[in-house]
Amino acid sequence: MKPEEQETPKLVVLRASERMLLDHGEACGVLGIEPRMMRTLGLLGCGAPSLKVRNVRLYRREDLLALRARWMDAVEVEERDRHSRRRGRHDGAATDPLMTLLAQRAVIHRLVIMLLWGMILFGGAIGLILY
Repeated sequence: MKPEEQETPKLVVLRASERMLLDHGEACGVLGIEPRMMRTLGLLGCGAPSLKVRNVRLYRREDLLALRARWMDAVEVEERDRHSRRRGRHDGAATDPLMTLLAQRAVIHRLVIMLLWGMILFGGAIGLILY
């Protein structure tokens, strides 16, 4: 190992990456959705990409902001044009009504696509069996 590499503090790199990696609750806060919806998005594969480190799922802030921007571009809404952003709940967590609707839209879209592909495969299998 070179002497320059030994002198470089690795703690600085780790601290910089800590700010960029968010746990499940912080990721829900950035997107403005509930934790259940975040789990549903991850289960269906239509949420933000995540990393699993020591059995803890972490999300990159850039990925979450890109997902948020992609959802808002899909309905042609800009962040600066919005008036109400957060709706408080009794437990102190705040959700964004627009982001909640857009997350539900993504889930429904994925379910419809999965259903249509399932119907195509099922129909093809029935066609092969009958003929």
